[in-house]
Amino acid sequence: MPRLRGVIRGILIKLLFKLLDTADVKSSGHSEKWLAECYQNKGFRDYIFGRDFMIIRHLAGGDQLTAPEHRKVWQMTGQRVELLKLGQMAKQAFEKRERNIKKKAVEASREASR
Repeated sequence: MPRLRGVIRGILIKLLFKLLDTADVKSSGHSEKWLAECYQNKGFRDYIFGRDFMIIRHLAGGDQLTAPEHRKVWQMTGQRVELLKLGQMAKQAFEKRERNIKKKAVEASREASR
C-alpha cells in the first residue's frame, strides 16, 4: 500500500506540473520585464527563499513537531509549487533579458566595426 501511495503521489505531482506549466502562454513584454526586475531585487529572492523554508518547516511539523492535517499538507504543497514556479519564471525572464542585451551589444559592435 505505501508503494501505491508513492506511485499515485508521483503521478499527481507530474499532473500538477503539467497543469501549472505556462510555457505555451504568450506573456506580454510588460510582465516579463516586471519578472526580470523582481529577480534582480534581493528582497524578492529572499522572500522566495524564506517562504520556501517556512513551508518546508511547516510540512515537517513546525515548532510543535506534529504532523499537519492532510488537507493542509496538500495546500502547503500547492503553495510551494506555485512559489517555486514564480521564482523559475522570474529567473527565466531575467536570463532572457540578459541574453537579449548581450546579443544587442554584439550586433552593435559588429555594426561599429564595419
